[in-house]
Amino acid sequence: MAAGGVGGVAGNPADVMLVRMTSDITRHPKERYNYPNVFSGLVSLVKTEGFRGLTRGLGTNTFRAVLMNGSQVGS
Repeated sequence: MAAGGVGGVAGNPADVMLVRMTSDITRHPKERYNYPNVFSGLVSLVKTEGFRGLTRGLGTNTFRAVLMNGSQVGS
């Protein structure tokens, strides 16, 4: 479960980019992020929102990873 928590923390910026890039099509055209790829998206995120943008949803994501890892290993 601890490994899942560490993985959740390490992978959180990628999850933020995944959600933003996959939901971009549902946003109004003027509000879209329009990231061409994940790397430019991460750079843009840090420039506009700072380090705090990378940690958005960190608690929920880590909790999910802990529960998921514990249930998978336990079963």
